[in-house]
Amino acid sequence: MDSSKQAQRAVIQFLLAEGVSGTDIYSRMKNVYGTECMSRTAVFRWYSDFRHGRVITADIPRPVQAHVVITQESIAAVNSLVRENRRITTREIADSLSVSKGTVDTIIHEHLQYSKVCAQWVPKHLTEDQKCLRMGVCFQHLLCYRTEGNNFLSWIVACDETWCHFFDPATKQMSMEWRHSGSPRPKKTRSSIRAGKVMLTCFFDENGPLMLEWLETGGTINANRFCDTLHKLKTAIKNRRRGLLSKGVILLQDNAVLMWQKFAKI
Repeated sequence: MDSSKQAQRAVIQFLLAEGVSGTDIYSRMKNVYGTECMSRTAVFRWYSDFRHGRVITADIPRPVQAHVVITQESIAAVNSLVRENRRITTREIADSLSVSKGTVDTIIHEHLQYSKVCAQWVPKHLTEDQKCLRMGVCFQHLLCYRTEGNNFLSWIVACDETWCHFFDPATKQMSMEWRHSGSPRPKKTRSSIRAGKVMLTCFFDENGPLMLEWLETGGTINANRFCDTLHKLKTAIKNRRRGLLSKGVILLQDNAVLMWQKFAKI
């Protein structure tokens, strides 16, 4: 039995003329042709084409695209567009230079050796001045550690913020119960974290927490608010870490050095 594509298309055209639905056509062809049958998508596509007036069962010849010679000028043009916009797509380049997308792909990958990569997540984008400042502070810390040793670590007070939700669902491990093999399984409803949350700012050193501060609902952390927080922290250090203020305190926030000075100056 002829199982070529063109023969199967003729079968679709014949059964359509008899009024057979597309689903029945595919079912009948599947029973006859088996594994060599056209896919369901292809059957329905040809069924739609014949129903809308198509007559021939052969493929319509595609227009032959003129061969584009890749020159140094076209390579330079593609390279210029990529350097101007690193996120430009090959389709945009092809439309801009009036060439095929395949030509652009060949130039980018084979001639220019470009490959598109995802951006790497970093905590912050720092300016050159900020980088130089942090580098200088790091050198100061290294010098202090060289002279003071591990005692230098007692000067560091770290600060971090986190969102605390109003409700945290119990984990699977927390909900486990001891039961006999014939006992009914315990049940629990699926819980989700509610929208309500509050920000907690925690200050701590090598000996443990120093101060916890909750941000009131609707509040924001600005310069004035942060200065008030530092004054509260100064009092907490004075009460809980006697003698630390006289040595000087290094305050770290989000793993970044914020200050290098004595709190007595605040």
